[in-house]
Amino acid sequence: MAINRIPLEELQALKTEMLQHRAKVHETKMPCHRSSSAATTIDSSESVVTGQLGDRDNDYSDIISRQPVKSGLPASYEPSIRELQGYLAKWDTLNVYVEHEAALEMLFRGDTEFSRNTSLRHIIVKCAVLNDFYATNIYQIEPVARNIASIRDFDRRLEHGDLSLVSEIAKADKVKNFNYSFATKYCSHHKPELFPIYDRYVADVLMFLRRKYTEIFNFKSRESLKDYGTFVEAIEAVRQNFGLESYSYKDIDRYLWQLGKDFYNPYVK
Repeated sequence: MAINRIPLEELQALKTEMLQHRAKVHETKMPCHRSSSAATTIDSSESVVTGQLGDRDNDYSDIISRQPVKSGLPASYEPSIRELQGYLAKWDTLNVYVEHEAALEMLFRGDTEFSRNTSLRHIIVKCAVLNDFYATNIYQIEPVARNIASIRDFDRRLEHGDLSLVSEIAKADKVKNFNYSFATKYCSHHKPELFPIYDRYVADVLMFLRRKYTEIFNFKSRESLKDYGTFVEAIEAVRQNFGLESYSYKDIDRYLWQLGKDFYNPYVK
């Protein structure tokens, strides 16, 4: 099945549609892209890792109980509504992450002056907390925050989902590292409906999907995902081709991050 590359100018319309049509209940059967040239209808209760079928309802214990490995996803794996829902259920059991995210929501999107990006000191606080919670390895917070404070019309551009903000944040003066992952997180915590998060585990999963579904994904390499427009296109390709259109970027983030962490975990002995 030939899939056309999603033009960047259409991404905003897709984001708006996603927010308007987010669904909580899905049919048991769904069309899902497979590696064959035709779409195939599969049972959404299928465990694509084990290949077993069954009436699981809302039992995601098989997903929640997965033990991390570093060998990678099995060749049979494909994204599905059930997999996403299972990982969202798993997320709810991770109390540390849940509480961290709630605190970041208050800081970045609460009804306080911290939600804006006009005060250097407020930006320093947000950068420091985000760096600590996410371990983004930024060792000089002040120049990164000063760079954000210097970006013209920052808050207006956030509101409009200006993807170029990510690259402007990522390369701050006097900072040697390209703080790409941090930059996506900073924008996402202000506007999660407009900015998906880049992470190495997410990149691992996208690389797997690119190798398996070459007709869907157009990015050339892992490094090309460091172009934020290309990365957003890849996330949209996941949403549009695996029945996940109703789910937010935040849902997709939590799904792909946990999936990558389960199957590409370098810390497993």
